[in-house]
Amino acid sequence: MPVPLRSVVAARIYDAGGATHAIDTGAFVVDKAAAPAVLAFAPWTLTEPGRTAAGIEIDVEVGYGGAPANVPETLRQALLLLVAHWYENRGLVAVGQSVAVLPMAIAALIAPYRVLSL
Repeated sequence: MPVPLRSVVAARIYDAGGATHAIDTGAFVVDKAAAPAVLAFAPWTLTEPGRTAAGIEIDVEVGYGGAPANVPETLRQALLLLVAHWYENRGLVAVGQSVAVLPMAIAALIAPYRVLSL
């Protein structure tokens, strides 16, 4: 369950001179059911960018919402556990102990929300 894509806020395309031109956000189709969400557009609605790299910029809104209650309870619990862990282990190095990057309990709570790539 990756972080949800909520909406396409704005989009721009660069011409050969480096100037930007706004793209109508209605030209984009967001498949929110896919994990992660898929963003597509009809190719005939856009002109070819003037740059070979980074010719199109898309601003998106992601997340669960503005209120804390919108965030899943397991992620809020993982955050509380992580803050408590950092408070208890304030030093950079634990002499004589193996230092885990992320405590196992927290890793287990966030595991369903991670997107792994091969």
